[in-house]
Amino acid sequence: MIGTLEWSTLEDRRERMKLIMMYQMVDGLVATNPNNYLTPVTRPTRHSHPYSFITPSCRTDQFKFSFFPSASIAWNGLSAEAVSSPTLETFQAGLGKPEFSHFKST
Repeated sequence: MIGTLEWSTLEDRRERMKLIMMYQMVDGLVATNPNNYLTPVTRPTRHSHPYSFITPSCRTDQFKFSFFPSASIAWNGLSAEAVSSPTLETFQAGLGKPEFSHFKST
């Protein structure tokens, strides 16, 4: 039924919402600052962008699959063009484009 209706999977929708929340936090649109929970990358590489974060090390699966570790992995996988979108609407619209994000094209 999901294929017939051309809906995205629950996994893809959750990933999209994580990225939208990270964008809002980095852009200051919500009261939570990601720098309180994640450490920004200080030595940029060719695979990072200006808003990359160091993924926290996780000893347990409970922490590994919580918001900040899993969202930082997804966030760091985005392109520099994606994370520097001027507005939330532009960011959301771009999440569907394969060249804009790390999502698998379906």
